[in-house]
Amino acid sequence: MTIDLSSSTDPEICLVATALAVLIPLLAEREIDFLVVGASARNITSIGILGRTPDRATRDVDIAIAVDGWEQVRQLGAVLSPINGSCHRFDVCGIQVDVIPCGPIENANRIVNWPNSFAMNTLGFQEAFSCAEKVQLPDRLVVRIPSIAAQALLKLVAWSDRHWDDRKDAIDLATMLDWYNMGRHLDLLYEEYIDLLVRYDYDTVLASAHRLGYDMADPLDDAARDGVRSLFNDPSRLERLANDMNGAFDRQFMRVSAMFRGVCDEST
Repeated sequence: MTIDLSSSTDPEICLVATALAVLIPLLAEREIDFLVVGASARNITSIGILGRTPDRATRDVDIAIAVDGWEQVRQLGAVLSPINGSCHRFDVCGIQVDVIPCGPIENANRIVNWPNSFAMNTLGFQEAFSCAEKVQLPDRLVVRIPSIAAQALLKLVAWSDRHWDDRKDAIDLATMLDWYNMGRHLDLLYEEYIDLLVRYDYDTVLASAHRLGYDMADPLDDAARDGVRSLFNDPSRLERLANDMNGAFDRQFMRVSAMFRGVCDEST
């Protein structure tokens, strides 16, 4: 699917396009593959589905780049303007751009070790490249963003890493669960996943949550799937995740439980 926002006048879409118009030639020159990720991808998807951005907006642009090592990041940074000496955060036309390295730079445990000794879990980023969707932006820009399922996986991993400090990842994950229960995703549930509807007594909210979990796990190899499952070896973490989402706890707990069953299922 291609999301067409080529005629959008939304301020956040125009902000993303402004930054990427500068970045795309620099990345292409260095043969660096990239995805628009984070809040930028969330906003693009929200506008594509609902025609509006979520309540929690952003003024930053996040991209993931597939690189072999930090030298490629440093070479890119040499032609940009680092913010406060950062190795990954740059000022592009007055817009903060956060660059997340992934791919071959990751170690065997799917961790990227940053020059400042920070270690980032990048589980899900390589998979997001494999199932990315195209977006047409203003100024005839064509970029890629993770699918909804890949965005949900990245949010789940991010929440696991930083939920003690911030619940925003859980709130975003709840939004993505909502997206899977509307539009083409809801239609597909009735067309191809009747078994899930029967399993959940035609509760589309829970059936679609299970399907989202299944789609989150689909591009993962066995090691990566085990890595996601290990995030919730302690059942209390599902309770914490549900509690960090907006809405009634009991209903959210049922949703995240159905989603996690989808992650763990080998088939529907």
